[in-house]
Amino acid sequence: MKPLSCLLLAILIHQSNGVTYNCSDAYQRYPVNSDLTVNCGPSSIFVSINICPAVFAMQDPMHLALNGRHNNSNCLGTLDISSIPPVVTYTLPLDDTTQNACGTDIQIQEQQGIGVFSEFSSTQTVIVSGFVDTPPKAQRGYISYSTNLLYNFSCYYPLQYLINNSHIAT
Repeated sequence: MKPLSCLLLAILIHQSNGVTYNCSDAYQRYPVNSDLTVNCGPSSIFVSINICPAVFAMQDPMHLALNGRHNNSNCLGTLDISSIPPVVTYTLPLDDTTQNACGTDIQIQEQQGIGVFSEFSSTQTVIVSGFVDTPPKAQRGYISYSTNLLYNFSCYYPLQYLINNSHIAT
């Protein structure tokens, strides 16, 4: 009778979550880089991650967070189960990076021009990058074979564009 009560308890816990994911058999696999979609928009960066492989890897998609900031609710994604496949989405505004609560990395890269005017021309690019990952597992002295997820993303913008349209953190 004990195994039956454990099974019943497991079913109740799964039902208490209340979220069912419409995932096809094609996504019953471990995550790959193509599960991540990045749209480098003019005023925001939009990141979406297919949650079906994350669920298959026994990870809760609502625990995926930007740049390891799992304790900051602003860095957690928004679940969209209406899309096929379901995704978790993140929006990073570009118009004000001074409130960079999720720790997105902002770098300026300069590339020297080529040709006869190379000493007078250079291109400056702003690279906005970060990652989405799962929370670290508590170390309790045992070996875990669970899959940790890590998705890296980056967007490149001309420096002149961001200076004209943003308040950049210094």
